[in-house]
Amino acid sequence: MTEETKGTTAVENTTETTTEISTESAQAEVVEVVEAVEAVSEEVNPLENVEVKVYNVGDNVKGTVVRLLPKAALVELDTKYTAVIPVGEIANVYYENIADAVQIGDVVECKVKTIDGDKDTLILSKKDFDKEHAWTRIVELNESGASFDVIVTGPVKGGLVVDLGVRGFIPRKHVGVATEEELAELKGKKLAVKIIELDEENKKVVLSHTAVLRELKQQEAGQFIATLEVGQELTGTVQRISDFGVFVNIGALDGLVHISELSWNHITKPTDVVNEGDVIKVKVIKIDAVNGKVGLSIKSLLPQPWDTVGEKFQVGDIVPATVKRVTDFGAFVEIAEGVEGLVRMSQLAHTFVKSAHEVVSVGQQINVKILELDAVNKKASLSLKETTDKPVDAVAASQADQSDIDANSNQQQLTTNIGEQFGSLLSKFKK
Repeated sequence: MTEETKGTTAVENTTETTTEISTESAQAEVVEVVEAVEAVSEEVNPLENVEVKVYNVGDNVKGTVVRLLPKAALVELDTKYTAVIPVGEIANVYYENIADAVQIGDVVECKVKTIDGDKDTLILSKKDFDKEHAWTRIVELNESGASFDVIVTGPVKGGLVVDLGVRGFIPRKHVGVATEEELAELKGKKLAVKIIELDEENKKVVLSHTAVLRELKQQEAGQFIATLEVGQELTGTVQRISDFGVFVNIGALDGLVHISELSWNHITKPTDVVNEGDVIKVKVIKIDAVNGKVGLSIKSLLPQPWDTVGEKFQVGDIVPATVKRVTDFGAFVEIAEGVEGLVRMSQLAHTFVKSAHEVVSVGQQINVKILELDAVNKKASLSLKETTDKPVDAVAASQADQSDIDANSNQQQLTTNIGEQFGSLLSKFKK
């Protein structure tokens, strides 16, 4: 048994007790009701020219409500009888005011509860008729998953009670309201619901209004998506922010602006660009009608920095830059807003470095030389060491290294020449 069913059981037991007391009270007042009926019975069913039809207890009858009394509803039948439904027999939940359950002109179906032969009065029960016929319909609705309307009979602890022919319960979280006051305001109101739990053995029904609201929202979203086109520009409101992007309400649904679509600049978190509640302009870049998802972009509406990079920079230029990220293979630096390039490890310094962190740090302002510039693929190869003179000790070391290389090269050449000469002499002796 789920928590909802447990709650429902408690509510149902309370409601059953209340209803039994109310019904007994109403039945005890049948005599009073019948006497009240006598005063108006001839207005309701004049005896002249009326076909006499005999009814038995348990028979089903259909009639029209013609008058409401404080404790009963008078029903006109095609017989000589005056029919009356006591307030306790109107529904499976008790109504203080009978007008909350039926109105004059309503066509009702009831079972004959008792017959007062002396008074020519039928005592009817709409409650018994509804209960007998309701369960088949409830099972069909549950199997189909269809939504249907119910009238709220009143609030109880934890939710609302409704009359389905049997009692139905809507837990508060499935009503869609937050406070007891809001629950109380729904008494007598019509709600669209779906069955979310059914206990056929105990004839208990748990319903949800929010499930219907979700379905309606999905339908509206589907219709809205059908009107969208890739490339369309919209205005929306930032609803939620996550690590991977922001959800923007654009009408009947929320679209996602992935973090990579927030800005041409590299950002670490969405709040670097937007905050909840911001009204922003977005561009539709992807539509998934099957799953009801829409991909949006903010940066697509902004100038692309790489489009003009060739006008601003040339290979060989030395330009100021800001270190954005430091990696194992170098450092990414920004030379203009939205334009980043890579300074590889070999281009960080004239001397060998084990880590880029030895030379630069995030946020540091440096000068770099542009070695390569590829606007099409949005890549730039940069150098830090080319902006500084080579240290003297590094030059000397380099020259010493070169001397060693030259000496080794000469020695190898000498060895090669001697070997060739001896090889020639040996060849002559062999001949």
